[in-house]
Amino acid sequence: MVLIDFIETGGVHFFPSVILTAIFLMIGFQIVVLGLIVAMIGTNRRIMEDILYRLKKI
Repeated sequence: MVLIDFIETGGVHFFPSVILTAIFLMIGFQIVVLGLIVAMIGTNRRIMEDILYRLKKI
């Protein structure tokens, strides 16, 4: 919608909504990246616990 308006008129008439959209996209991307990091940390913790258990078993 913003792109079509920009192409037709040569400018953006509702600039605050464009800024708000960009901010929300950045926040969403950061949440996805944070979720991936948390998943990797959880997997790493499980692997380390399993290694520690096997070492104590020896």
